[in-house]
Amino acid sequence: MLRSHQKLLPYQKELIDHVNKAGFKPHQNFNFFEAAASKPELVGFIQKDTNNYISQQRMMKLKAGGIQTLLHYLKNKQVEDSSFFYALQVHEIGEIANFFWDDGRAIIYYSYFGDVVSFDTTFQSNKYEMTFAPLIGMNNHKQIVLFGATLLFDEIVDSFVWLFQTFMAVMGGKQVFIIFTDQSAAISKAIQFGMH
Repeated sequence: MLRSHQKLLPYQKELIDHVNKAGFKPHQNFNFFEAAASKPELVGFIQKDTNNYISQQRMMKLKAGGIQTLLHYLKNKQVEDSSFFYALQVHEIGEIANFFWDDGRAIIYYSYFGDVVSFDTTFQSNKYEMTFAPLIGMNNHKQIVLFGATLLFDEIVDSFVWLFQTFMAVMGGKQVFIIFTDQSAAISKAIQFGMH
């Protein structure tokens, strides 16, 4: 199908909204439409269209005050703590897609205890439908320590590669020996590109 003929119809947008509310991840939305169509080419749009629509819907929610509040908070933290760091990834359509932040204490913790990292993306219970994912480890007293945190719009390889590359840059390139994740194929693929 020619790109000029692809368009999400109102009923498809409504279905995407319902599938999102049911807990499907953004990349699973398109799979839903492919399974419903007798042939994939009959879907009428591509996965990028669903991802863009979902991002636009989330951005509208964020623009209602959430994004400015978060940016204000991050900027204030940077003023309070000169070693506080945050990064934003901009979506291809020019909107903020993902956030990462870290502080000086987390960087020090990582330098001592960063051989093993746990990364869990199962926290998605906020009104912006973003995934909160901490990067954590354990100190020599068996206490949990935070190495960094992120809010992700979508759980796709590109987002995870950006996150892991940003994380590694902040941590001075110190390699992780073991990383525990939630068995996501996208995370596994991104680790190969972003953590080495």
